[in-house]
Amino acid sequence: MRKRLGRALAALVLCAWLVALGAYFLDPVPLGSPVRGARAFHSTFGAPRSGGRRHQGVDVFAARGTPVVAAHDGLVVHVGTYSLGGRVVHTLGRRGVLCYYAHLDAWAPGLAVGQWVREGDVLGTVGNTGNARTTPPHLHFEARPLALGLAAVDPVTLLPARRFTASQR
Repeated sequence: MRKRLGRALAALVLCAWLVALGAYFLDPVPLGSPVRGARAFHSTFGAPRSGGRRHQGVDVFAARGTPVVAAHDGLVVHVGTYSLGGRVVHTLGRRGVLCYYAHLDAWAPGLAVGQWVREGDVLGTVGNTGNARTTPPHLHFEARPLALGLAAVDPVTLLPARRFTASQR
């Protein structure tokens, strides 16, 4: 009887822990601006793109060379090049939000996978690499919570409304 009670109690504690952990990861995580000095974002989240794709982020237009910074404290999990995104960086925050920074003109010197970054640390600079070569320089920025299976969410919903505005053209 004691053994069964002990197992039941352990299962109950495990369930409570999993519920608390789930609430932690599902709690909205405010992000800082991914472009130094940016106050407005061009949001076309969900808009159709070529090849049957949808726009899964926001675009932050700024002068080429403007610093792109970490939107949250986190781990650099990828630094590389993609045909669509050009020079890119992925960071994974403490609350399980994967952020994607694309079209970078250059990476920050010494930036490497496994590096811990703080919100505001420079990751690179605004550019128009990848499929953005015919557009003005901008950062394409995505947020993908692990709790939602890494499905993209509109990053504007994670930005403090009082600090940023989204425009749609």
